[in-house]
Amino acid sequence: MGSPVATLAGSYFEANVFQHLLFMIIAAPLLALGAPSTLLLQSSGRKIKTFWLSVLRSRPFELLTFPVTVWAVYFGAMFAFFLSSLINTAVHHPYQLDLWNLVFLLGATLYWWPLVGVDPIVHWRMGYGSRMLYLLLGAPLEVILGLAILSARSPIASIYSLSSTHAGGALLWISTEVAAVVGFAPIFWQWVRSEERMARRADEQADRRAARAAHPSVPAGPAVPAPAGSAWEAYWLARTGRVPSVRSKDAAPEPPPS
Repeated sequence: MGSPVATLAGSYFEANVFQHLLFMIIAAPLLALGAPSTLLLQSSGRKIKTFWLSVLRSRPFELLTFPVTVWAVYFGAMFAFFLSSLINTAVHHPYQLDLWNLVFLLGATLYWWPLVGVDPIVHWRMGYGSRMLYLLLGAPLEVILGLAILSARSPIASIYSLSSTHAGGALLWISTEVAAVVGFAPIFWQWVRSEERMARRADEQADRRAARAAHPSVPAGPAVPAPAGSAWEAYWLARTGRVPSVRSKDAAPEPPPS
């Protein structure tokens, strides 16, 4: 809002669009990746933690983070701003433009928060498939907005030319398509990695059951949680069918494996 981009936005509509894109598809995902909610809970005192948890669990916050509400804020604000006289008013009053930028940043933060998935949302949890569908369903709306501006027959605001208006519409159209693809790829990769981890855990559990079945005469002692698939755990499971328990130094030693 105080950079050369903001200065150019006073003369070129494409610079205005670029400024909005910085807020909505660059700053917002990076903010979500920083996990500000988790950081606040880990670094603040008890009173702040209690207050923030009460906010996260509150009914107003549940409604604010409801997907339909998020779409209304994110896409509704864009359509209302770019396809009405609001943009013409805002470009002549810098404080209004700054307020609109904050609205765009808020909507984009709520939009990307569940997609990034680093900070947990108390009320609305989305699986990987839901995230990709959520992202893909939103991309056509931004394409429609970009095409509507690109096909305009008059400048979008009095300070911009018609050619600048068309250039800004094309930039919005292309950039949102790229953002959808870039956002889709890491979600799909996280899904694949998650499935691999689940398959690995299932294989480890099957190996443990097979090892216990191969040594039915050995009584099962209290097992100690250990890193899945560790070398010492596999060794003891293969020989005795169980993981040796951790015993205090005053307790009697365990008998050697037969």
